[in-house]
Formats: sequence, C-alpha cells, structure tokens
Amino acid sequence: MPKVVDAATRRREIHSAACALAVEAGFAGVTIRAVAARMGASTSVVTHYFPSREELVSSALDQALDRFWQGLPTAPPPTGGPMGIQAFVEHAVFSSAPELRDVWMRAVVDAPGDPVVRASLDRFDRRWDATVSTLVDALALDEAATRLLIDQLDIIVSGAVTTGVEGVPDADRRAAVSSLLAHLLVRGSG
Repeated sequence: MPKVVDAATRRREIHSAACALAVEAGFAGVTIRAVAARMGASTSVVTHYFPSREELVSSALDQALDRFWQGLPTAPPPTGGPMGIQAFVEHAVFSSAPELRDVWMRAVVDAPGDPVVRASLDRFDRRWDATVSTLVDALALDEAATRLLIDQLDIIVSGAVTTGVEGVPDADRRAAVSSLLAHLLVRGSG
C-alpha cells in the first residue's frame, strides 16, 4: 500500500528545505536536485509539487515572506497615525522569526541577479508600501512629506533588521528604533 502523504505538509517540508538552502548558499543554490537531497528524497518528490526551479523558488520565498503578514497583531487592528506606525515597525523589526529575517536578507542580496527572487520581493514590497502608506495617510501630510516619511520608515526597518543579523542586542535596537520613530512621527504629525 502506498504511503499517504499530506500535500500541505510535503509543500511545507519542501519550502523549508529550499529556504534553508537559500540562507546557506544563496538562491542560486536552490535547485530541485539540491532540495531533494536536503530532504533525503528523490527529485520526483519535489517536481510533483514544483515542476520547475522557478516555481519552487517563487513558492518557497512567497511562503516565507507571507509569514511576516500572518504574524501581524490583529487585536487591536493596526491603525494609522503614530501608534499604528510604531506598532507596525516594531513588529517588522522584532517579531519576525530569525529564519524569516535570514531568508529576507538573502533575498535582498540575491534579487538583483535572480528575476524570480526579484519578482517575489516586488510582490512583498508592493504590499509593504500599501500598508505603510495607509498607516502614514492618517497623519494627513502633504504628498512630499508622506513619501519622505515612508522612505525613512523603510530605512529604519532595513537598518534595524540588518543590525539584528550583525548581532546588535534587541534592547539596543529597540531603543534606537523608538527614538528615531519618536523624532520622525512628532515632526511628521506636527
């Protein structure tokens, strides 16, 4: 009797192996053969779910990046203005699992040379920009000030995530992020 395998579980296993390989060797190292070897499975196990490397990489990276959105606090729902922005930025920097941060960092590094990775990051960035724009809109700034604040928030998040990879303690990063946000948001909402 053939072994019954739950498709969702198998896809998660494949995604996990692909993301681990990406962190270790870059997305160029994520091949059907390498993922199968990491899982101790045949290539047909991987190709059953992902017929091409492009589909494999896209699905694994999209799934990893989607975990960021799933972790957002829902009660109370994120609101705009300074408090909503602060909560969203703190979630982005401090609530994401280290493995998600590592996959994101690798994707940022590899995106310029890999159109599949670039496309996944572009999808994430569009959603990020729309969310941040909605939060910032509550401040009722003019268009130039809104764009500047959104860019500054992107820089704060990117810098704080990067320093986490570099080993700067969370307490130090949290203090720096809080200080920068307080300065920007008081200036931006005033």
